[in-house]
Amino acid sequence: MFLLKGTVVGTWFNSIAKIYGQNVLEDALNEYGWPISRIITPLEDIADEDPFKIVEIVAKRVGKNTSEIWRAIGQSNAFSFYEAYPSYFERDNLRDFLLMMDEVHAQLTRKIPGANPPRLIPTKLEPKQIELHYISKRGLF
Repeated sequence: MFLLKGTVVGTWFNSIAKIYGQNVLEDALNEYGWPISRIITPLEDIADEDPFKIVEIVAKRVGKNTSEIWRAIGQSNAFSFYEAYPSYFERDNLRDFLLMMDEVHAQLTRKIPGANPPRLIPTKLEPKQIELHYISKRGLF
């Protein structure tokens, strides 16, 4: 079992609320037994099981499979992280941003005990082209 940091879980939950509505998120939290009033702190350790089960509940409520929910969350996360950490996005282009992200994840791993972010390993192919390897110990992609 891995532990997630509160920053990531909070971002996922914000994405769910933006995509499917606050009521869907709150209903899923209630069904799982997670108090709606619970405040998630950025460095808090949260068992992977909690948000993964909540995503399963959301999927049932909106009539989609969990893969579709995770895909939507992943797409929304870029915007959520931009709102929270705009300086990470101050790059001339997407390629430069992606080249920097694995280093950001490595720094987070060193600075935050227990952080276990995915790897984003870019390989420059041409001046305007890269290949990106995304490696998640949680099986996300």
